[in-house]
Amino acid sequence: MHLEPEQMLVIAMFASFIVLLFTGFPVAWVLAGVGIAFAGIGYLTDNVWQTTATGLDYNTLGLVVGRIFSIMDNWVLVALPMFIFMGLMLDKSGVAERMMHSMQKLFGRVRGGLAVTVTLIGIILAASTGIIGASVVLLGVMSLPVMLNQDYHKPLALGTVASAGCLGILIPPSIMLVIMGDQLGISVGDLFMGAVLPGLILGMLYVAYIVIYGRLKPDNAPLAVDFDTIKLRDVGRVMLDIVPPALLILAVLGSIFMGIATVTEASGIGALGAALLAIAYRRLDFQVLKEVTFNTMNTSAYIFAIFLGATVFALVLRELGGDELIKSALTGLGLGPYGLIAAVLAMVFLLGFFPGLDRDQPDHPAPAGACGHRAGPGHQRLRRGGQPRTGLVRPAGGGDPANLIPHAPGGFCPVLPERGLPRGCQAHGHLSGCGAFYPAAVAGAAAGVLLPGDSHLATVRRLRLTRI
Repeated sequence: MHLEPEQMLVIAMFASFIVLLFTGFPVAWVLAGVGIAFAGIGYLTDNVWQTTATGLDYNTLGLVVGRIFSIMDNWVLVALPMFIFMGLMLDKSGVAERMMHSMQKLFGRVRGGLAVTVTLIGIILAASTGIIGASVVLLGVMSLPVMLNQDYHKPLALGTVASAGCLGILIPPSIMLVIMGDQLGISVGDLFMGAVLPGLILGMLYVAYIVIYGRLKPDNAPLAVDFDTIKLRDVGRVMLDIVPPALLILAVLGSIFMGIATVTEASGIGALGAALLAIAYRRLDFQVLKEVTFNTMNTSAYIFAIFLGATVFALVLRELGGDELIKSALTGLGLGPYGLIAAVLAMVFLLGFFPGLDRDQPDHPAPAGACGHRAGPGHQRLRRGGQPRTGLVRPAGGGDPANLIPHAPGGFCPVLPERGLPRGCQAHGHLSGCGAFYPAAVAGAAAGVLLPGDSHLATVRRLRLTRI
């Protein structure tokens, strides 16, 4: 197959982008930097070496200015910071903690009942937050120590938190769907309606898998030792704890589906509703509001930085004829419409196995509910079988094993901000490398079960969490 010089530049541009991603440099700057670099290369090949006819020059990059104004003037994207604020504020409101304490009593007689509880709470949080970072960290900190104390199989405990927490990327109001609707030029409300049923089906499949797994391997999903008989007041307590987030879901999604409000207007309703829940549970004060607002600003800024970098990359790629090259490559496969969809889905599936963390700079800030801390000098590593345990840290002088502080292999201990810093931990700033896989990494770290040589530790190493 003969490739034109312009097509070779397109392939080199993609290859450069992929290689630079593995250096750990922030995605936004990689996108913009590669775009600017290849605009310069195109100019040189046009005017100096005269081997191409790309038409790239300084005037081409000048078009980025107009695109930036179009992004910032986009009414749909106003919903992003609102949904992010809603998710972070719900994390502070204590809704998940209340549901955890009440719902786990309902499934005490079911093997894997605690994992089922975590999955159901993940579904509710997904439908009321729109982001996954806060959900995974919150579920990990609350549920993983409890599941491990009940002798749950480690992969089952970790997988439950990672999968249930990540439902927020699919179940509306997902910020990913807001971005997708804007980029594809289709109705965000239609995307929300189309994603509700698949998201709920996926959540129910998780529940079914846990129940079947518990029956097939009862030792890996044991019953709670101290479960009580379910009483009517326990059911009533669950209903009371579920009603507030359910009303918030109804207010946000119901107003969109019934045509009462646009997605942008509904995001404002959600932000206000989350703040009212925090007030009702007496969790809202000036410090919480300041922290949530600051984290919302940071996360929104990172998202829009990726928008700007992607704009530069896409503009130069189109000038090089990259869109036509991709189209011809896909249509040349001869797979038909459904075959193309399967090929694209397979590609996305495979890309999901690659690390999304960078070592130096985060693509977005640490989700609410997790702070980066290193173990203080008053802590020592536990040992199992003569090997140091990288997961749990015990205060010097012993202490109750139930009070062990979960630590990541890098020495970090996720904590809930409202509960304060664990004794003996020193503040160390934000976690480095809070990319797309960071929530799952924190979930695994909070379990305190990663031993040298374990496959789980290899996974975390692949996620590029720095070890002490």
